[in-house]
Parts: sequence; C-alpha cells; structure tokens
Amino acid sequence: MKIVTIEAEIPKSTIQAKFDKGVVQPCGNGVPALQQADIDDATVVVAQMGLEPWVQAMAAHTDFDIIIAGRSYDPAPYAAFCVHKGFSNLGLAYHMGKIMECGAVCAVPKSAEALAIMRKQSFDIRPLNPAARCTPLSVAAHTLYEKSRPDLLAGPGGLLDVTQSRFEQLDDGRTLRVSGSRFLPAAQGQYTVKLEGARRAGYSAMFFGGIRDPILISQLHQLAPMIEDTIRTVLPYEFELALHTYGKDSLLAESDLPPQSITSCPVTEVGVLGKVLAPTQDKANAVANLAKVFFIHAPYSGQVATAGNLMMPFSPCDLPLGPVAEFCLYHLMEVDDPAELFPFIARTIGKELEVGGMARPTLAR
Repeated sequence: MKIVTIEAEIPKSTIQAKFDKGVVQPCGNGVPALQQADIDDATVVVAQMGLEPWVQAMAAHTDFDIIIAGRSYDPAPYAAFCVHKGFSNLGLAYHMGKIMECGAVCAVPKSAEALAIMRKQSFDIRPLNPAARCTPLSVAAHTLYEKSRPDLLAGPGGLLDVTQSRFEQLDDGRTLRVSGSRFLPAAQGQYTVKLEGARRAGYSAMFFGGIRDPILISQLHQLAPMIEDTIRTVLPYEFELALHTYGKDSLLAESDLPPQSITSCPVTEVGVLGKVLAPTQDKANAVANLAKVFFIHAPYSGQVATAGNLMMPFSPCDLPLGPVAEFCLYHLMEVDDPAELFPFIARTIGKELEVGGMARPTLAR
C-alpha cells in the first residue's frame, strides 16, 4: 500500500519574510491586521492548501492508495482528483467538492455517504442511503451555507461562482444534476493561502448546575452580576467569568425582567453554566469553585431556604478544562507557487522511503 502525505505546517521564518514584504492581509473585515506579536505568540501555523499540492502528489505517484494531507481547503481533494483524471472545469470540480466534503448531508434526510459522477459539463450527486434523496433545494442550500457571501465562495487561488448554477432533479427522484458553476481565478501574482495559527490565551474551568426555585429564577439577572462582583473582591487577579443560562433565552441579560411570584414564573428549571478564563489553571479553578459556592449559598429577596440554590448533577461540580487557544493568525498570504509550501513524501508499507529531488532532506515531491 502506497501512502502519500502532504505537509501543511508553515515555518515562522517564511511568514516573517512575507510579513516584512507586506503581502500578508487579514482574511475578512472582522480580522485585525497582523502584528509581530501574533507571529511570535503562535504555537503552530498551518496554511490552507488548494488543489495544486494534491495534483502534484497524484501526478508524482500515480499508483497511490491513500493520500493524507494537512490543512486543506475542504473541496480541494475532490477537485484535485477530477483534475488528475483529466477534468479541466474547475468550477464544477470545486462545486462538487464543496458538496461531497460533507458526504450526504446535502440529502433528505441527511445521510452519511454520497456518490458523485463527474461529466465535462455537469456532475451528479446521489446519496448511497436508498431511503435518502438529493433535491434542488437540499443541494442548493448546502452550496450556500457557511459563507459570508453565498454566491461567490472564496478559496485558494480564486472564487467559486455559483450565480449561474443550475440544479436539476433526475428521473429517479434521488439524483441531482448540477451545471453552470464557474471558477474565477485570482489575477496573476495574487494567489493567496490562508494562514491559521493560535496562541495560548490562558486556562479554563467551568461549573454547571440547575435551579428550580422560581423566586430565584426571576432574579437571576440580578444575582449573576452580584456574584461576579463579590468574586472580584475576594480574588484580586484578572479573570473572565461568563454565565450562560439554559431553559429561557437570555435570562441573565434581561435586566428589565419584572419580579415574578412563585405562581407566575414561566420557567420550571434553568441550567447555569459558568465558564472561566484565567492566567493559570489554579486561578481558573478558584474562580469556578467560588462562583459555584456563591450560587449555592447566595441570598436573594424572598428566599425561603438558606442554602441549596443550585442543584449539581455531577461531582465535582467545577471542572478544570486546561489551556485555551485563540486565533492569532487568520490571514491571507501571497505565494508565488501554489504548491511551494506543501512538500510531500511517499511511503510504501514494507518498503524503504522513496527519495526524490526535494530541497528538504527525506522529503520527496
């Protein structure tokens, strides 16, 4: 069995050189401009490869059995296989990949596997579950999801344009034919790959419990900030405490919620989830533990009992969650060669590593 692996981890030195040249830009309006600290703080950085590294690996090892790659644009493996087999219409290839990367989620009902049949001017999608079917609505809806702009889907090296796509139900009632999709390549010299990197933002802990007292439920919007203020007087270090309720929408945020009597409260039970972020695990644990204790024992207007405000479904109620990561790189980086950052190697089970002409030792492209 021949297995080809494609690497996607990017050395910081490569990113630094591109950053110094000014060819690294935010991926979308919601992403801040890249700072030097973002590069320095990142633990591991990967780039999202397009179809080109896949095509090169397939061409170099036509007898491959399995290809395992690092971070890829989700439709890229499917589109690359089409190119490898001689299909040149990247609009159809990428659109088919966009559907197939989720299996038969595009079917009704949602299923696990689907079959794609490629043609020069169209492709067909058919769920392998005989009880499921692909419809124009289900496949079109799956085409449009997960994107800020649903008609032009950005990816490495260009845009998938589905404004002229057509969705045709075939006679079997289960297979859908798609045509008219186009790929708009980026201008010469403007091929970009998306960098993804994260840094450690701190450590997290949580607690979870339930409240059934309708008197307390009606006052949660007042009790929660009081508990957080009390914790900050006891623990004099920086932390974040987010309190979420389940059972009534935005209950903690309803500062204008009127007092409700024990008979008029519309909620019978509310779940409270507390999430903590702090500089160390011990500090995060302390905040979660104290918040839990205050929820159990805090006084409130009209209280009948003196404790037991919070029901704990498991023990311990407060749990350490470990380090927390946050994105520090989510940026587009210009590259001269779409495949230059993604070397690959091939191994055959039971045989020595194949060696080729790569610049890096032990890597064969």
